[in-house]
Amino acid sequence: MENDPGYIYSQYRPPVMDKTFGKHKVSYNGCGPIAIYNAILASGKSVTFDDVISECERHVHLGGLFGMTDGNIKKVLKRFGCKFFCGHGKKKVESLLEKGKVFIVHMNNGFWIFKGRHFVTFTKSCDGTVSVYNGVKKDRTTDYPSFDAFCKSYIKHDHGSIVRLYSIE
Repeated sequence: MENDPGYIYSQYRPPVMDKTFGKHKVSYNGCGPIAIYNAILASGKSVTFDDVISECERHVHLGGLFGMTDGNIKKVLKRFGCKFFCGHGKKKVESLLEKGKVFIVHMNNGFWIFKGRHFVTFTKSCDGTVSVYNGVKKDRTTDYPSFDAFCKSYIKHDHGSIVRLYSIE
């Protein structure tokens, strides 16, 4: 996928890494606001990251200690006028993937409740290629030939490690 400089490709790089979000810096717990920002851009709407961070600050989890929850992601998406569908479980995820092009995935990439939870945005092209934003410490998307390849390579587990998938319209 052609990389647009408006997207945020890594929470670990300037200019966003040192912005405050909750009780920490974006580099520590800012994956939720970055996923929301990138999904809004990918859906064709205009927004600034500062506006997203400001709205997300109103919905931080445990006073900003751990970033955002699924419920808070929904509130912020609604606030920015995004229509979305979400769910979990293999059949629901497959159904959402068939119909959508812009997604936020909340995944469990670890084995402790607060370790390894991460939100990323990804887009799906007509040929099924998945382009992931804020997946790794790079200045571009990471592309996978399919959602299953993304799950096996990045999440390192199957669909069961997906906490929730959002399809953004």
